Amino acid sequence: MKTDSPLIAWILTLIGASLTVFIFFDSNGIENFLNIQTSTSVLLTDYLSVGGLHATFANAGLVLLLNLLILKRFKKPLDGLMIAALLTIFGFAFFGKNVINSWPIYLGVFAYGKMTGMKPNEFLGTMLFSSGLAPLVSYLFFGLSLPLLVSILIGVIGGFLAGFVIIPIATQTKLFHQGFNLYNVGFTIGLVSVIYSTILRAFAYDLTSFVEVSTTFSEPLWILNVVIMSVFFLVAVGEKFSLKDYRLLIQTTGLGDDYTKLYGTGTSAFNIAVMGFLSLMLIAVMDFPMNGPVMAGIYTVIGFGAYGKHPLNSIPVMLGAILAVWMTPYSFASTGMVIAVLFVTALAPVAGKYGILAGVLVGFIHVLITPFAYQLQGGFALYNNGFAAGFAAIIVVSFVAPIAAKLTSVEVKDAI
Repeated sequence: MKTDSPLIAWILTLIGASLTVFIFFDSNGIENFLNIQTSTSVLLTDYLSVGGLHATFANAGLVLLLNLLILKRFKKPLDGLMIAALLTIFGFAFFGKNVINSWPIYLGVFAYGKMTGMKPNEFLGTMLFSSGLAPLVSYLFFGLSLPLLVSILIGVIGGFLAGFVIIPIATQTKLFHQGFNLYNVGFTIGLVSVIYSTILRAFAYDLTSFVEVSTTFSEPLWILNVVIMSVFFLVAVGEKFSLKDYRLLIQTTGLGDDYTKLYGTGTSAFNIAVMGFLSLMLIAVMDFPMNGPVMAGIYTVIGFGAYGKHPLNSIPVMLGAILAVWMTPYSFASTGMVIAVLFVTALAPVAGKYGILAGVLVGFIHVLITPFAYQLQGGFALYNNGFAAGFAAIIVVSFVAPIAAKLTSVEVKDAI
């Protein structure tokens, strides 16, 4: 089975390069780009509001290209997990990740890996996902009201130390939720963020972000998304995807399933396109706004279309999240609730393993936990829903899911 596609690498490179040149279409492009790089980036910082469309496109393109270069440098093939990481990073480059704020964390992860004798291929996935803690570095750089050189030194050290502890903590957190939270590093960096936010709050630092979420660029974002989803469909055709294999793919639990290794890049690309159009359809039907945080949600959903998510295990948890918002005082007027409906698919393996009812229940519980998870971690962990999903997973898998599995005859069977 072909598990690495040069075509996908070239497509991602083309997307990154095409978006990067947008900086030259704006007379204030460089200035706006620098505004993004020097923002504190704490949740919820929508780069579309900070720097506008062209500079945000350029930031997303450059961030994607730089991470592709890392994988190329270490000759890491684009398997399902790497595709998930790259597309997640790309989405969050509209919302919290920029060109400069991931490197101290990467260095910390890399240093731990080398110190413990790990090969780069063994920790590159964790390293890329660790960029979810990027706002910590930006805040230490630009939010402390200290001399810039002092702040940069603190940011580099703080980011490095945060990255250094991610691998050993992530190893333990996966045992906590048994792999049912696809965003395991998100849960890990949430715990790390709690420590940093507690220290900063003890010194009376305000961690609140006052950046408004953009409402201006919906049309060009829709165009970009439709184009990218269509490109993945064309990749699937070019790689000769198999409908027979896709029927097998949508029967998997999603629990640690790398679809590029199981069914090849063509079928994986087809699932990515399907998950993308499913996300866009949900946004259109629910009349959600298209902005930076929503872009992050979309590309996290489709990225994991190569590693663990498919329509049959994702729709139940999304329905649970929607029900939770409708049945509580929460509202879809809140950006946090909108993106929770997308990010809740971190828990797709619960539905895949235990059935539809368990999926709805875990999605419901996830939404109830998410705002409190944000208060704990202080806005430094971009994967706040990954943090919340860890708690939701352990609650449901330990107590609710076994009961739910007995109450319903509908269960997604593992194809392996």
